[in-house]
Amino acid sequence: MQTVLATELYDHRQDEGIGPQAFDSFEVVNLAAVGEYRGVVVELRGLLAGVFGSWPGREGPGPDRSADRAEQGV
Repeated sequence: MQTVLATELYDHRQDEGIGPQAFDSFEVVNLAAVGEYRGVVVELRGLLAGVFGSWPGREGPGPDRSADRAEQGV
C-alpha cells in the first residue's frame, strides 16, 4: 500500500499559460478535499498509480534516491 503524503487538485480551465502569474492565479484553492471533486481525485490517483506504480523495496511514489544520496555523502 502506498502512503499518500498530500493531495492537491487545482482548476486550470481558464489558465492560458501566459505570463509569470499563470500558475499563481490558479493554484490558490486546493479542490482535492471538496466533495464534488472526489471522483476526479480518485480517477487521477488511479491513472498515476497505473503509469508509475510503486518502486520495489519502499512505499510511496517516485524513485528511491537513497543510492544517489549515499554516493554524494548525504
